[in-house]
Amino acid sequence: MGQSEGTGGFDYAVEFDLWLKNVVENGNVDAILNYRQAAPEARRNHPTPEHFLPLIVALGAAGDSPAGQMIHDGFTFGMLSMAAFRWDA
Repeated sequence: MGQSEGTGGFDYAVEFDLWLKNVVENGNVDAILNYRQAAPEARRNHPTPEHFLPLIVALGAAGDSPAGQMIHDGFTFGMLSMAAFRWDA
């Protein structure tokens, strides 16, 4: 059976989340923009882009400060990341 709300994530979701945290905190804009090719399990985690695109918009609003900071993490139902990031422009 699946994970319940508030518990850890499935391996593929955790792997993607760890990758995302690393590239955001290191300001790796190229990796973020090319997440479909660069991230582990990208298509499984984001079969369509509409839930990932807001992160790219926030990254763009950061201007010349592409390194972000994770301000919240966790998973709902084992596959839905609740990761939230901020950028200081």
